[in-house]
Amino acid sequence: MLEQQEIEDLLRCRLPRDRTERLLASLTPDHTDEKTFLQLMDALQERMHCRIEVENTFDCIGGGWMNPAHLDVDVAVALTAAAGGVKVAAAFWHAEPVAYANPAEQLRLVADVPMHLLPHLQAVAGVVFFHASDCYPDLKPFNETWQRLTYETGVDSVFRYMIPLLNPAQPRYRLIGVSHAEILPKIATYLAEYTRTRRAMIVRGEESQGISHAGKTHVYEITGMKIHKQVLQTTFGDAVGGYPEMAGPDEAAEVLERLIGGRDEHSVHFWRVCLQAGAAFYLTEKVSTVSEGMVRARQLLLDGEVAQTAARCRKALSSVHA
Repeated sequence: MLEQQEIEDLLRCRLPRDRTERLLASLTPDHTDEKTFLQLMDALQERMHCRIEVENTFDCIGGGWMNPAHLDVDVAVALTAAAGGVKVAAAFWHAEPVAYANPAEQLRLVADVPMHLLPHLQAVAGVVFFHASDCYPDLKPFNETWQRLTYETGVDSVFRYMIPLLNPAQPRYRLIGVSHAEILPKIATYLAEYTRTRRAMIVRGEESQGISHAGKTHVYEITGMKIHKQVLQTTFGDAVGGYPEMAGPDEAAEVLERLIGGRDEHSVHFWRVCLQAGAAFYLTEKVSTVSEGMVRARQLLLDGEVAQTAARCRKALSSVHA
C-alpha cells in the first residue's frame, strides 16, 4: 500500500516529474494489489464536488482508451439501451491524446451544460452523455498528467481503468469493458463492496474491450454484494467477419451514424452493439438472458427506435442552448 501523503501528493501533482513517472510506472493492473486499488479509488472519490441526482441509471462507458483505429460502440450501446427503456447516464472524461476522438461529441450528443440540468435532459431524452470531469475539477491537472505520461511511455496505468468508474450519477447498473485480465477482480470488488451498484458486468473479450463477438469473454457478474465469475462463448464471429480498423475519426462517426440510423444489420459492429445492449437489458432486468436482450436490441436498431432516441437527445440539448 502507498502512504496516504504520497497519494495526496500524486493526485495534487506535487511530486517531481521523475518520481511521478516511477510511481505511475509501478501502478499497473498486474502490480497494483486490491488494497492499493481501493485506497486510490477512495482518494479519487473524495474529490467529487457534485453529484447528479438521477436514480437507477445505467452506464456502459468502457475502462480506458481504445485503439483509435478500433470503433468505440459504447455510444450506440447507450442509445440502444435508452431506446429500450433503460435510464442511461453515460459519463466521459476528457482525453489528452490527440488521436482519441470522443464519438458522442462527434455525433453532437454530449451535454456541455451546467450539471444541475443533466437530470432534466436525461428525463426528456432517456439518455444523457456528459463530462464527468466537470464534477472533479481538482483532478484535472492529475488527469492530464497521468494520461500524457501513459501515452508517451506506453505504460498501462491502473488509472486508465479507475477514472471511468468516477461517474457522479452513481449508476446502479454498469457494463464495463476492460482490456487487462488482472483488473477484473479489483473492479468487481470495488463495485460490489464499496458502491451502490445493484447489478454489473465487468467483461474482457478475446478480441475487443467489451463482450467478444467471436470467442471467449471473461465476465465478473455482480448482483448486490455477490460476485460470480463465468466465461461466455460466442460463435457467430465467422458469419460477420473480423474486427476492421477505422481510417480515422470521420470514418468511425460515419459507421456509428449508420448503426444508430438502422442502416447496418450485417457488420461486426452491428452485432457488437446488439451484444452489449443485450447485456444492458439483462442487467436492468428487462429480459432474462443476454440472448433475449440481443433480439430486443436488434429490433430497436432496425425499427428506427435508436435513431429516434438520438434525435430526442439532440433536440433536448438544442432546447437547453436556445
